[in-house]
Amino acid sequence: MNLFVPDETTYSSQFESGLLSGVQTISFAGNLVKDPGSYLPLKLKAIPYYSWANRGKDNMVVWLPYELSAARPVTQPTIASKSRIMASDGVKGELAAIADQYLPQSSSDDANPLVHWWPRKGTAEWLQYDFDQAEQVGTVRVYWVDETVTGGEVRAPRSWKVRYLENGEWKNAYAPDGFPVEKDFWSEAQFEPVKTKALRIEFTAQVDAAVGVHEWEVR
Repeated sequence: MNLFVPDETTYSSQFESGLLSGVQTISFAGNLVKDPGSYLPLKLKAIPYYSWANRGKDNMVVWLPYELSAARPVTQPTIASKSRIMASDGVKGELAAIADQYLPQSSSDDANPLVHWWPRKGTAEWLQYDFDQAEQVGTVRVYWVDETVTGGEVRAPRSWKVRYLENGEWKNAYAPDGFPVEKDFWSEAQFEPVKTKALRIEFTAQVDAAVGVHEWEVR
């Protein structure tokens, strides 16, 4: 979604005998969105869907934005995106989604990448970032999944907290104002800064619902 291809773009198709024993490809001009309102022209090539599976694990898109406003700028690395991500058993979805910096339109935006624990209801779950080196952190923001308006069974949690690793032991972070739970907005908590190599958010689902996360930021 970092690319956009204007409507007036022209296309050419060719058979490439040396690619995967012969593949028909489509070449065209496009643009890479570097910053909001700024883009870099690129030459692009589309390959058949069946041949994508022969290229290893990678990104794939079928529909490309044709307006600059619909494309997403390339994100810069963050503490979260550079971390190793772990989760409690039963999680569904690509864990990298919680650190991809793609914000949903709302908590019920199921088109935005997310992780969830449905159909487990009322359970205590967790997500964890392991940093490459010790980092000083003092703020986290979580964008929860909540499907109340769509009739789904994933809801913002009943409660949550932040824990940090110190000398091999998990300790609770102290947040004077607590850990608020918001829908359709960031749930932000500021805690006494700590220097740690791993940070974890632990959350308890509502009794009759599962829990899910769109995005988790660390500062």
